[in-house]
Amino acid sequence: MRAILPVQAGPQSRGAQGRRCDGTGHGLRPAFTLVELLVVIGIIAVLVAILMPALAMAREAAKTSKCLSNLHQIAMGIQMYAADNHDCLIPGDYWSPTVDNIPTVKPGCGSWAVILTEYHYIPNPTGMSQSINDPQLGTNANFDSDNVLKCPNGSEDDMSALGGPDSQTDARGMQWVVRRDDISLVGARTWYAVNGSYEQRYQPDNHRLPFQWFPDDLVSDYTMHRLSQFKNASNLPMVFDGFWMFLYKPANINARHNNKKSTNVLMADGHAETRATTTLPDDNWYLK
Repeated sequence: MRAILPVQAGPQSRGAQGRRCDGTGHGLRPAFTLVELLVVIGIIAVLVAILMPALAMAREAAKTSKCLSNLHQIAMGIQMYAADNHDCLIPGDYWSPTVDNIPTVKPGCGSWAVILTEYHYIPNPTGMSQSINDPQLGTNANFDSDNVLKCPNGSEDDMSALGGPDSQTDARGMQWVVRRDDISLVGARTWYAVNGSYEQRYQPDNHRLPFQWFPDDLVSDYTMHRLSQFKNASNLPMVFDGFWMFLYKPANINARHNNKKSTNVLMADGHAETRATTTLPDDNWYLK
């Protein structure tokens, strides 16, 4: 009698219904087809396209909030300076006096940013010059880090040789400005501007600005404004996203937020808000 030997199923044998088996009684999982992979990739691409604008908006909102926080800290520094100086507003800028339009050797005192930084009214890095004849500040890596005087949407590029901006969306309005105390040789870099000018003596009374440039128009006018004298303080701009000082030039107000449509502004009462750049300046920019 002929012995019938059992046939052992190999690792790739077929089951009773023709399915391929792996030797354990389980069928192999079929692989993804090319069409299925393309469908998955397409779905992922659609989801990314939907999420990218939302992520960009969230990132921009975070930068705007950080900028507003910087302005709040600047407001506290201005208020502390006023508390130490008989309620006087900090000078906007300070140039050496002149005689017959020729600068004298009398030193200047930098600007509002230098004073607030050098005397620790705000926490911010400073730099040093080698001498009074050297306007350049020593290299300081801290200038490039996050700090109170740096707008998150400000430019890192040195455009000092290109001059000021020509419009509110000009990239030159996003640049930093360096000023220095000619006595201590300490300087600071800022991406924010103040509502002031050096030519206020020639403006109508209702067009004077809160920040003074000392001496005003390079003459011996050292008039100081006090925080308590400002009317409608909640609407009077003090510090804003911009280049150096207002100088009666709307182009010095920079559109840095919300896809170059908005500007953050610090008001005289200490609160900061985001405004549509196209509405700035308005009548509230001037002292009443």
